[in-house]
Amino acid sequence: MQDGRPKYLFSSLSTRTVPAVLPSSQSYEPLVKSVLTQRTKSTIIPFSFLFTWVSLVAWRMWLEPDGTRTVFYLVQPNWSICAWVIGVLPLLILRKSYLKVPVTHATSPSTTIRNAMTQHSKILTTALIYYTTSAVAFTFFHVISSPRTNDGDLRFFVKSKKHPFYLNGRVVFLFFSQIVHGVLFLLRNVLLGRSIIGWRPSNSRSGLDLTSKLLVLAVTVPAFGAFCTTVQLALFVVGRTMILPILFKIPVVSHLLRPFATHFLKGYTPVLLFTQFPVILRALFLGITTLASWEVSETLFDASVSEPIAVVSSTADPFVTLISGISSGVAFYKHSAYLELTSLSGDVSSRAVAARAAFFADQKYNPSLWSHLCRNALLDLGRDYQLVLRRGKPVPPAPTLAPLPVSKPQPPSTPLLRKQILKPQTGTPVKHMVDSLASDGDISRVVNEAVSEVPELFRSVSAVVTKPVEKAVAPVGPSVPEVKGLHALLKKKTADVVKSNTPPVVLKVLGGVHSWWTKDRLKNVVQGTVLRKETDELIVQVLSHLACASLKEDIYGVVQRDLPKILEAFLSFLGALEDYRAEIVNTCPSHEEIAALSGKEQEDKLRILQETIQAIEPLDQLQDALKNGVEEIVGTFGGTLSAFKFPPGIARKLQGYVDVRTGLDW
Repeated sequence: MQDGRPKYLFSSLSTRTVPAVLPSSQSYEPLVKSVLTQRTKSTIIPFSFLFTWVSLVAWRMWLEPDGTRTVFYLVQPNWSICAWVIGVLPLLILRKSYLKVPVTHATSPSTTIRNAMTQHSKILTTALIYYTTSAVAFTFFHVISSPRTNDGDLRFFVKSKKHPFYLNGRVVFLFFSQIVHGVLFLLRNVLLGRSIIGWRPSNSRSGLDLTSKLLVLAVTVPAFGAFCTTVQLALFVVGRTMILPILFKIPVVSHLLRPFATHFLKGYTPVLLFTQFPVILRALFLGITTLASWEVSETLFDASVSEPIAVVSSTADPFVTLISGISSGVAFYKHSAYLELTSLSGDVSSRAVAARAAFFADQKYNPSLWSHLCRNALLDLGRDYQLVLRRGKPVPPAPTLAPLPVSKPQPPSTPLLRKQILKPQTGTPVKHMVDSLASDGDISRVVNEAVSEVPELFRSVSAVVTKPVEKAVAPVGPSVPEVKGLHALLKKKTADVVKSNTPPVVLKVLGGVHSWWTKDRLKNVVQGTVLRKETDELIVQVLSHLACASLKEDIYGVVQRDLPKILEAFLSFLGALEDYRAEIVNTCPSHEEIAALSGKEQEDKLRILQETIQAIEPLDQLQDALKNGVEEIVGTFGGTLSAFKFPPGIARKLQGYVDVRTGLDW
């Protein structure tokens, strides 16, 4: 008895709720975050702090060759800890907070900066605050740790009893130099797209990649530091010779600056650049140290994030966890899940075979695991296929249909008689006389007709008399062009004045810089059409590996039902890539055309050819992945593909692969 009822009234066929795959935020993403946290604690934080510590100790050894306090800095790195916490740690937090994969791709440097200022203005402002604060922090710790000597003393205020609040020009120069380094470093990161993840190739070794990047930094950081110092010196000359005197002529600002910066107006600026060369050299090396601390930390972060993440060993059912990961709304987790699915689907070990067999035979989820995987994978491929068809352009907005006017029934009404019923009153004789003498009256009309019969020579006097008097009042306001037209006119006039007063050599250099800044790179244009190329390659590998494995491991044949859709998606995507590649190649000059040219024209054509070869490289890589996927499926199923139905166009393309691999006609 149960609840007072007989046992035979209960049936085991009662309705049961079928579980669904958990969302990625509850199953897959926490595992990935734990792996990234472990990498941060074991790699990024220790090595970035070690570099900051060594750089500060090196500075101390340079400033104090006798080494009186170097041992103290080595044993108790308090200043190094403070400098790392204030100068490096915020940048790592910034990178972690705004980590993303590309959703759009800029085609030129000007477009990159414009997108950063419009689409990511909040991120750009936050990064600017972080970099300038970090630069000021490094300068502050350098100033307070420098020894107090008569030569090159770095005090915040000069030694003067008469003017105790005069700022030390050397310290101001160092702070200004570091801020310029921070701003230019941020600009460089934006142009390089450092916030976007660069996926590491699957066949590369992370240790060698990290070592090669650090060796490259040993060359690029000093060169970029020298460039930043040069820009800072140019800004310093302009600010001291032009901006500072103007500020001292503003009434309120001058009263605020005089107690602190009056002595900056004394001295000739070119002479100061030679007499204060040690300060310039110190600013250069301090800037290189700051840039190196940032670059090493960000390189470690990029290497740790781009390294493959494995979570299979920490979960009981790997396929369930990874399939949950591919449905994530964050592209980083989606790519990581597909990357691990690739290795799991192509593994030939007995454990992997058993896991795939259980995956194919699973029926406890609704929809099933294979349906969930296949649907999400084909949706991702279809989205990127449409992006190629649009040539990287965004989805056009849906046309809005105007609502149809609703006609309301009008009540019946009696038509109105629109005529004058009463007889019009005639005017008085005086009124008739006045009307006839008016300018448009009967008398004036008769006179005009008579004058028209007079020859032109004799009509000058009469025309003055009979012609209506024109208004002497000018129209209100002159005819001013529109604002847009006026702006274009002023821009053209300014450009003409600049061209007429600028040497031709300078104009040529400025034209080259403007062309470099605004010209669309063909490689960037093509990359904008295959933004998720790496993820698409992984999807193709996962679907092809699982489809081939299903021939022996899928006892219910659930995969074969979706095999036509998979092949159709592969071949359609491949056809779109081939058409796009043909369009690009057709615009490129051939080798015969280049050989017929000479001089500068040949160099320009060779440069275009090289740019085209680099541009079609990502298309070729994705095409190779799709071709390998189709060939793998055709080689596994062979002539059994004739049992499936395909659209005519897809069947013709597939016939070519079947002929090559099996020699069969189906």
